[in-house]
Amino acid sequence: MTATGRERAGIGVLVTATGADAIAFGVILPALPFIVIGMHGGAFELGVLLAAAGVATLVAAPVWGALADRYGTRRLLLTAPLVAAGGHVIFAFSTNYPTLFAGRVVAGLGAAVVLLAQAHAARLVTDADRAGAIGRVSAAQGVGNIIGPALGGLVLSYGTVAVGLTAAAGPLVAWLLTVFLLPATAPKAAAAGRPRRLTAVAAALRSRRLRGIAVAILVGWLCFTGYAAVLPVELADRLAVTASTYGVVIAISGVVAVVVRGLLLGRLVTAFGETRLMVGGASLIAASMLLAPVVPTVWLVPVLPLTWALGASVLFPCTVAEMSRLAGPESVGLAMGAAATLSGIGSVAGPLVAGTVREFVWAPGPFVAGAALMLAVAALVGFQSYDDGADPAAREPAGPVDVGSPPAVRT
Repeated sequence: MTATGRERAGIGVLVTATGADAIAFGVILPALPFIVIGMHGGAFELGVLLAAAGVATLVAAPVWGALADRYGTRRLLLTAPLVAAGGHVIFAFSTNYPTLFAGRVVAGLGAAVVLLAQAHAARLVTDADRAGAIGRVSAAQGVGNIIGPALGGLVLSYGTVAVGLTAAAGPLVAWLLTVFLLPATAPKAAAAGRPRRLTAVAAALRSRRLRGIAVAILVGWLCFTGYAAVLPVELADRLAVTASTYGVVIAISGVVAVVVRGLLLGRLVTAFGETRLMVGGASLIAASMLLAPVVPTVWLVPVLPLTWALGASVLFPCTVAEMSRLAGPESVGLAMGAAATLSGIGSVAGPLVAGTVREFVWAPGPFVAGAALMLAVAALVGFQSYDDGADPAAREPAGPVDVGSPPAVRT
């Protein structure tokens, strides 16, 4: 990395804050399906609840990205974690489904720590190092996915209040780290005459190459979040898996994510290139989906997180890195916001569609259809060859997206 010592210290704080914030997600994820079941809900109600946070993130992500370009990460990290913590507190004291829904919406609005940390990291490295840097930052999510599910499984026996308050502690720790340890930096001045960010997003998506990456992010997250929504219901119905057991499943995926994103991704990009990693990642997620409805015993369930976590750990950082590279160094926040927007759309549609199909159409349907779509993503990124067959270190960076006329991104 080319960052100074001060900048590296800031990245370290952001990585730690990301891990603390991710614990909240880890706490809620294994507990939420069983809280919904306890309120006499099913896969459809769970899908709606998961989609609520996705809608909120979808609305908020472009705003966070735009503000990151203008004001920097520190000011925003003094706001976003408090919003997320407020949502978890609402969730904690929910006594019915509508208040659970409200809590998830507010938490989704504040779900920006990862976005802000990635945007900060992407500005400090070269294009060749960007996927590895983003992977190391996002590896902190894997730590949260190890600690969080263990806490979620333990505190669920004490009720929804314990789950929500435990989750709220994560973003509050991220806020405290920002207050006391993250160094202040002067915000960059906005480019003169630059139009609104939504206009910039629309202009950027006219690029053929950027459009292909956008499809990969959108479809990938649609399938992945749909899978996450229906898998615990499938395992509970067919194999009597409990919240504690499912917490172990999520923890396994967190371990894999930490190892791959934090230690191996940069080397894998150098060895194989981002295109091959995206193809392999999408294929591994598809394999996990095909195994889910046929895994015969609870002892083989850990195979599922091993395959999906390895696939997701290479697929999603590489697509985000490519999006930020094409946007150029002056629009990193825009690129991260656009990627988060696309993943938010997928996160909204995925649980809703998967839950509806499983409950009202065909129980294995979400897994079969999701696998088919992930294989289509693998084919898309394989045929389009985003890196032009070049070594990542040799690729020429793209200039900033021209949003006043047809975009300058190379096609």
